[in-house]
Amino acid sequence: MIEADEVKTVRIWLKKDLVKIVQLAKLADNLDLVLDKPQMTKYNEAVKIWDIVQDIFAVIPEQETRILELAYIDRLADMQILERLGFESTATFYRYKRRAISDFTELFILLPIGKQQVDKEFTARKMIRN
Repeated sequence: MIEADEVKTVRIWLKKDLVKIVQLAKLADNLDLVLDKPQMTKYNEAVKIWDIVQDIFAVIPEQETRILELAYIDRLADMQILERLGFESTATFYRYKRRAISDFTELFILLPIGKQQVDKEFTARKMIRN
């Protein structure tokens, strides 16, 4: 069972970092010819993380994937997502969104690179609070 703090940390990671990872991963193919090996490290890591995210999206329910993509990659507001996906109730939408984040978290933290991202985000949050 995942902890509430893990879900919160992954939600923050999705909101803060996922779009950057997608951008870096998409640039990596083009930059491979231009950058030397040390500079490519962050791009290669972004590609690995993006591959994992896509693998998780492939196994969670399609509606959950769409919610996560629209919220954290396309950066749409909740009301825009609610309308686009045809939810008739705000409460139902938020229940699906919570489930999507929870299901994503459960799979993401099982993988070493996912756990590493969550731990890094959790440590950063802790330092800010102190």
